[in-house]
Amino acid sequence: MTLRVLVFAEDALGLILARDLCDRVVLERGPGWLAEVWSDPSLIETQRVWRGIEPTDSWTKWTRLSDHDRRHRAVHGLGMKGHALVAYRAAHIAARLDPIPDVVVFCIDTQGKADLREEMLDGLRRARVDDLAFVLAVAHQESEAWVLAGFAPEGVAEETMLRRQVVVHGFDPTRDPHRLTPNRPTDPHDAKRVGSALLPDGMVSQRARRCWLDAPLDDLERHGRATGLPEYLADIARSVLPLLTGGAVGSTGH
Repeated sequence: MTLRVLVFAEDALGLILARDLCDRVVLERGPGWLAEVWSDPSLIETQRVWRGIEPTDSWTKWTRLSDHDRRHRAVHGLGMKGHALVAYRAAHIAARLDPIPDVVVFCIDTQGKADLREEMLDGLRRARVDDLAFVLAVAHQESEAWVLAGFAPEGVAEETMLRRQVVVHGFDPTRDPHRLTPNRPTDPHDAKRVGSALLPDGMVSQRARRCWLDAPLDDLERHGRATGLPEYLADIARSVLPLLTGGAVGSTGH
């Protein structure tokens, strides 16, 4: 089967991280016969399609949710607010699409809001869209934390820069990336600032991609233990793998 994934995201980094890490869970934690198919570069693009609501979009931006809400006449969650309402509305929009997706992925940064994931889970429970699988790629505090969780210095220059960062922060930002701050460009502990220092070519550069493509999944989970990364990988194993293998799909967050 071709897995149809509908994705809501803030930017390209969130989408790419979610997609690539999903692929890795299928390859490394799924059955051998499935890994054989997904490991073939000529076949992988036929096995899964990640897209937004519009066929030409790679993802749907959260800022466009209201536009699609009106277009698809989604049910409004009276009395709901915040990210619970956001998840509720997105779930009902997804349920009205034709063809309906197999999986819906929410990619979003907490920006310091530690209970954001729980709010979204509450919205999904109240939406009662039981025939869809939902997966939450909620990065605490920013997506850069997931990238840095897989950073391993390549060469003397990167080793030197990492040592400098450890001195500046008083902790290793690649081992405790959740301690970095969001949306504070002038703060030495700002996640984007640290990411730019360690990965000057950018968060979606080939160098950066090696952080989440080459680091062992167990290391990513350990280093990103408080970033929401382990929860996302668990969601994939619980909700996506069964769709591909014919097993029972579990509920996100349980």
